[in-house]
Amino acid sequence: MPNNKGSRLGRFGLYLLLGILLLGGMGVGVALAKILAPGSAFAQFVGLVMLPLCLAIGMSSWYAAASTHVWNGLSEAMFQAFSGKDFDQAVDESMRALPFEGEALPGTFVFLPVSLVISLIAGALVGLTTASVGFLPVLGIMAMVGLGYGVLLRSLARNCFLPIPGAA
Repeated sequence: MPNNKGSRLGRFGLYLLLGILLLGGMGVGVALAKILAPGSAFAQFVGLVMLPLCLAIGMSSWYAAASTHVWNGLSEAMFQAFSGKDFDQAVDESMRALPFEGEALPGTFVFLPVSLVISLIAGALVGLTTASVGFLPVLGIMAMVGLGYGVLLRSLARNCFLPIPGAA
């Protein structure tokens, strides 16, 4: 049976984790922008939204990847049924590929490229606003922070600490 309970943390723990990821990401981004581009309100705004965007777009992309996986399985089952195989048997086989209770939805890898792209864009924007550190170091630092955040999100998703759609 697919995992329909959502996060391992329960409702309160899930909300607490998501709040920490959101507010902590905002704080880290602003602090990083203050260090890399002191005095730039634009850089602070970019830092404020960088990691929360990684979370929001990463979660949406993960859900899309998982949905695609499910639809591909069902499409294959329908194709097999049209080819003469018993439809119920084909659907049962495709459902075996779905995650069960306590297993993560497939597609958690998307957190990595999403976080990297968003942080590279943010790093480029912040890098253009500062002359003190230089463009490439700012780009590299922001990319590393974003990728680290993506690794954290992927790890949380793979270990069933992030919610599946409709679970919260």
